Amino acid sequence: MKRFTGPQSPFHAALLSLVLVAAPAWNAGDPPLRLPVEAVFNGVDATASSVWDGTLRVAGGGHVHIAIQQVETPEHAADPVWHVRSRWEVEPGTGRHGFVADLEGMVDWKAGVGHLSGVISEGWRKGTWVVADTRLTNGDVAGTLTVLPALAQH
Repeated sequence: MKRFTGPQSPFHAALLSLVLVAAPAWNAGDPPLRLPVEAVFNGVDATASSVWDGTLRVAGGGHVHIAIQQVETPEHAADPVWHVRSRWEVEPGTGRHGFVADLEGMVDWKAGVGHLSGVISEGWRKGTWVVADTRLTNGDVAGTLTVLPALAQH
C-alpha cells in the first residue's frame, strides 16, 4: 500500500493548497433538500435547447423550467448518450425559495435516464451544489433535484 507523503512537485503543492483553502467546511446539520420534479417536453427554444416545463411535487408546489443542450456537435445527435449542459429555473411555490442552477452531465436516451450536477448560479443558496437524477418517459422528465447541504458560510 502506498502512503501519501505530501505533494511531489511545486505544482501539486500549489494545487493542494488551493483546494484546501477553497474547500468549505461541511455543515452536517443540514439535510439535503430533495425536490421531486415532473416536467413535460415543450419543444426547442431559440438557443437550440430542448425545453421542459413542469411542477415541483412538494408541499406548496412550484414551477420548474429545464433547458438541456447537447455539448457535442450536431452530427452526434443520433447517439444514445449525450454529454449535456442544462439550466434549471425553479420558481417557488408557497413557503419555498427560487433559484437557477447550471448543471452538466449525461443523458442516456436509450436507457431513459439522466444524471447531472452543478451549482446554484442565481438566487437562494447561490453556490450550493445540486444533483439532478431523472427518468425520461415518452419525452417527459420525472426525477429529483437534490440541493445538498450548504458547504460554505456566506
